[in-house]
Amino acid sequence: MCIVVAHSTSAEGTLALRYAIQQARRVGDTVRVVGPEARPPVPVMEQLVGVAWEWRRRPDGQDVAESLIAAVPTSSGTSDTDPTRDALIVIGLRRRTGENRLILGRSAERVLLEAPCPVLTITAP
Repeated sequence: MCIVVAHSTSAEGTLALRYAIQQARRVGDTVRVVGPEARPPVPVMEQLVGVAWEWRRRPDGQDVAESLIAAVPTSSGTSDTDPTRDALIVIGLRRRTGENRLILGRSAERVLLEAPCPVLTITAP
């Protein structure tokens, strides 16, 4: 299985990365982190110690949602399995209040609607 998560320094992004790493350790999955930097920041690398991981640089100007969806594996070694079945996208959502709680952010909504695999959302307390 591959767990895809975007790198973000927000509280929600940090929790999403932490969850993805915990899940990967628990079941032996690979974490595929998508970020704008050419290389993962040192704090991210420190968290990924002991986990199989990949870093995917998000191209300049590419939407976060598009980058996450593109990072989901699309081919596998065997033709009889669907690789997206073995993938999970983890995203952090901002907690909203009032009327805004009915509206998702544009990127989050796009990931939820267009992802070819399950999506897990995490909010900060």
